[in-house]
Amino acid sequence: MASVDNFGLLGERPSHPELLDHLALRLQDLDWSVKSLIREIVLSRTYGLAASHGERAAAADPENRFLWRSRRRRLEAETIRDAVLFVSGSLDFRGGGPSLPLNSRGSVRMGQPPLLAPKLELDDSVRFRRTIYLPTLRKSQLAEVDVLNLFDFPDPNTVKGNRDVTTVPTQALYLMNSPFLIEQSRAVAQALLADNGLTEEQRVRTFLLRALGRPTSDSDLQRATSFLRDTEAGFGQAEAWARYCHAVFASSEFMFRS
Repeated sequence: MASVDNFGLLGERPSHPELLDHLALRLQDLDWSVKSLIREIVLSRTYGLAASHGERAAAADPENRFLWRSRRRRLEAETIRDAVLFVSGSLDFRGGGPSLPLNSRGSVRMGQPPLLAPKLELDDSVRFRRTIYLPTLRKSQLAEVDVLNLFDFPDPNTVKGNRDVTTVPTQALYLMNSPFLIEQSRAVAQALLADNGLTEEQRVRTFLLRALGRPTSDSDLQRATSFLRDTEAGFGQAEAWARYCHAVFASSEFMFRS
């Protein structure tokens, strides 16, 4: 429903009231396990629909209220960061971690004015853990997770049923210039080039399958080969591959899911 924060008389009526009743009963049947209910939802046919356009369906339901296709959507801020770390091979799958990394390098002392505090650096033991396990601090203190500040991470002090999805120039600038993305792009390039048994084509196919979750097309391969050849002539092989990986990380296909 459109007004997910308001189920009362002032909110919009749900498009699938019977489905809400069914899910409520299923939650009881599953012994109130939210995880089990989510598993059923994501394995359903509706959740697995593509975002392909259909003329007849669009004419009958142009706003897609009855879910005849998937909605193209940008990854959440946390997912963007985790996806980059996963593709680069840097993601730490361990759970937990300190709520405040007070023993890390450059840690901010409690009570110090935020504007005068140095940038907080995460300790290497927790730096690459999944974003859900990182501390949530003031925006001015934690440069490691600037991606959260720029890609609509919700205010943890408020209740938010639907996240805002903004499109602003600073997001594109971040994707092009972020030290985090540059670092992880170089990590991917280094890992790909370290395997001497792979040809250039195999490296492209391996990387795109891991980054985009689909096989490499002929046009993908042609563009990659051309880019790598031209860039390598001026900057060397390692830098050429790092820039290619960076370009894929910053692409619309990596950032959005259909």
